[in-house]
Amino acid sequence: MLLAGIEVREVWGVGGRLSAQLTDAGIRTVADLRAADPRRIRERFTVVLERTVRELQGVSCIDIETAPPPKQQIIASRSFGAQVFSLQELAEPIRMHMARAAEKLRRQGSAAGAVGVWIETNRFRAQDAQYSPSYTVAAASSHG
Repeated sequence: MLLAGIEVREVWGVGGRLSAQLTDAGIRTVADLRAADPRRIRERFTVVLERTVRELQGVSCIDIETAPPPKQQIIASRSFGAQVFSLQELAEPIRMHMARAAEKLRRQGSAAGAVGVWIETNRFRAQDAQYSPSYTVAAASSHG
């Protein structure tokens, strides 16, 4: 059997530490993992590993969505290639990113509940004063 020739560490999500724990439990290959009792795996390890065992046994544990659900949060962000010193230098990029976020909202048929803007200094320039101001505005309610 093909699975008997593949070490358990080759399974997605099984890292070095978990591989060592599985080996200690007598599970050395993917075939061993597939033959394991999913309930016992969950008790001793994690629900994620239990699902992996069930998937190896042919039981689908992941509900595949035909269309992703609408995002609860949309972010349009940018890092600048050079230092920015004035509000005028920030104005156009902020307008551009607000327009991009609005396009994403329209595409999924959503409306904003709030809009937030934040800026922060370059954290890799420790010699500079550090700050990260933000401002959030709640959307005007259409219920009234």
